[in-house]
Amino acid sequence: MFREVAQAGSFSEAADRLHYSQPAISHHVSRLELELGATLLIRKPRGLELTDVGHEVLRLADALLEQVHDAETELRAMVSQAPERMRLGGFQTSTVTVIATALELFWLEHPSTRVTVLEADPIDHIDGLRSGRLDLAIVFDHPEGPITLDERVEVSYLHEDPMLIALPEQHQLAALEEVPLEALRSERWLEGAGPEGSSSVFLMRACEAAGFEPDIVFACGNYDAVQLLIRNGMGVAMVPELSVGVLPAGVAIRRPARVSPIRRIGTAALRTRHRPAHFGAMERALAAAFAGYRATRPRLTTR
Repeated sequence: MFREVAQAGSFSEAADRLHYSQPAISHHVSRLELELGATLLIRKPRGLELTDVGHEVLRLADALLEQVHDAETELRAMVSQAPERMRLGGFQTSTVTVIATALELFWLEHPSTRVTVLEADPIDHIDGLRSGRLDLAIVFDHPEGPITLDERVEVSYLHEDPMLIALPEQHQLAALEEVPLEALRSERWLEGAGPEGSSSVFLMRACEAAGFEPDIVFACGNYDAVQLLIRNGMGVAMVPELSVGVLPAGVAIRRPARVSPIRRIGTAALRTRHRPAHFGAMERALAAAFAGYRATRPRLTTR
């Protein structure tokens, strides 16, 4: 609980992540401080600040949780009668495109494995791997802004996902094969990754390079909702190619002119000596699913 509070910088956010009440989280952290005889967190108006002892407890907590994760993994492998489990981190556009295909391949090798997919931002998935909440995660970054890793986590990149422009079919720029971002300076922008999501970085940086700041009037973390709003003429958006497999009628997808934002997508996992066979099977299945997607990726057209 202390680790989640320290990572989130908030008791309420840690409570949401762990599915506890905020008072319960606060109580347990206070008990920890009492048992250690030291203050670990300083409450400030704008959040929480770790003391020196708090930083050291966080370091030890990371190490302890990794040991627990390794022990759990090893014991599960030893107890053959226990069903295998896979806790997989993903994000919306990966779930509706490659994860379903990967599961078909994965279950050919491990048909009895129970799989849970948790959708969140890649940064949260890295924390999930470190804390033992996840076994494997699909994450993304971009070449100019790689994910911050440490010696415990490794990423194997599988796919490059271009960011594209989505606009209403009747928009005057929809007739172009490539749309200059600067021509969309005065548009209302819709953000499908949420205001704090990693994908929002692509839009901000691309528009900054084009000389303007986008007027983001809507952000929800769901590209399907964004595409419906675009169809109804509510604005324009920058969307990943993975999100355009099934478009509603009236939405045009075009490449941005002179810029080529790209998401690098890969699988992230802990570096550990005890690696169950079904972990590797899922990684192979995901690699095959991305390869299959590239072979059948959608054409850019108006739907």
